[in-house]
Amino acid sequence: MARARTVYRCTECGAEHARWAGRCDACGEWNTLVEEVATPRAGDGGAARRKAGVGALGSGGRVAQTPRLKEVVGAEDHRLRTGLDEFDFVLGGGIVPGSMVLVGGEPGIGKSTILLQVAAQLEATGVPALYVSGEESPLQVKLRADRLNALGIAPGLAVVMVGDNPASHVYVRNKIKACREIGIRSEEHALAADCTLATVLALIDRLNADAGVHGILVQLPLPAQLAQAAVIERISPEKDVDGLHPRNLGSLLAGHPRFVPCTPAGIMEMLKTTGLELRGLEAVVVGRSNIVGKPVALLLLQAGATVTLCHSQTKDLAHHTRRADVLVCAVGKPRAIGGEMIKAGAAVIDVGINRSPEGKLIGDVDYGAALARAGWITPVPGGVGPMTIAMLLCNAILSAERHAAAQGIELN
Repeated sequence: MARARTVYRCTECGAEHARWAGRCDACGEWNTLVEEVATPRAGDGGAARRKAGVGALGSGGRVAQTPRLKEVVGAEDHRLRTGLDEFDFVLGGGIVPGSMVLVGGEPGIGKSTILLQVAAQLEATGVPALYVSGEESPLQVKLRADRLNALGIAPGLAVVMVGDNPASHVYVRNKIKACREIGIRSEEHALAADCTLATVLALIDRLNADAGVHGILVQLPLPAQLAQAAVIERISPEKDVDGLHPRNLGSLLAGHPRFVPCTPAGIMEMLKTTGLELRGLEAVVVGRSNIVGKPVALLLLQAGATVTLCHSQTKDLAHHTRRADVLVCAVGKPRAIGGEMIKAGAAVIDVGINRSPEGKLIGDVDYGAALARAGWITPVPGGVGPMTIAMLLCNAILSAERHAAAQGIELN
């Protein structure tokens, strides 16, 4: 019997996709707004497949996303058993049918952790690289937010948006939506693209003085007439949830971070799910920005890795990347890292977000070629991006918790 054609429909705008993607190409919304919709199979009475958020396993496998996973049983029956329901479990390329895979699940376990546990327990060789996804369950963060709200402390995040950058608007919308879902009070302050530096600094001063605002985020990049360094330095270090204030970056350098920049923090969290012991591993970071490259190099160094920081002036880049057990790519150049530049079995974190000539979002890594060599790899989109937002929420909660502690409020 022929298998039904599966499409994925965005619940936000209704656009259809032939493949599951981390983000809708039509409206830019992330994967929580994309549902699986299948045409009926012959002989099934016209019933559509169950709607479920899905992730990827290997080259085309999918696992239904749920925080209630208990076990994956008898892959030969293609079912994934959960605490409340059952969803289709489709095998990916290289997975041996009939493999028995048990995954101990707890409430709140994230999808990428589930997938990595599945991969770790498969003994079959030739299993393709596994997605390390940023779509982790927000349960623990929400519990912390709920605890604060119950004590009368509403965690507050202020987002400052200057100008009409389309990508920035999408990012801000996703951040505001995530705050609402977690239980963080958010407020957006939109300023005109031609506003003066004095206007931006005056707004930041007001937010610094507002006791109801625990975190301040200025969406980057800023228009050319605004000095980015001056804007970041004006944010109170105690409310700098982006972790980019010189005082917070200095604390990170000293090994006593207060707020870790969100993308580097998310990268480290995803690396934890791989189960790799970073101590003594070769880590290569391609890109030396203050936002990603330098901070993640420091974090990897503090985790015990031997770190090489590469950049546009590095000679024979492939010589360095081929040594990397952990490779972090953050250069903003599409497919700058080819498959031949990757060590077999390496963990590859792709931070790049670029537009292909066809208008698709692609990373700094040639994903198709890298998939055949890497042990773990982040997809673009849907990998680092959602994790960056998750770390922003964590920093906002942390700031509110510190505020509560300063007031003598006990968090039980």
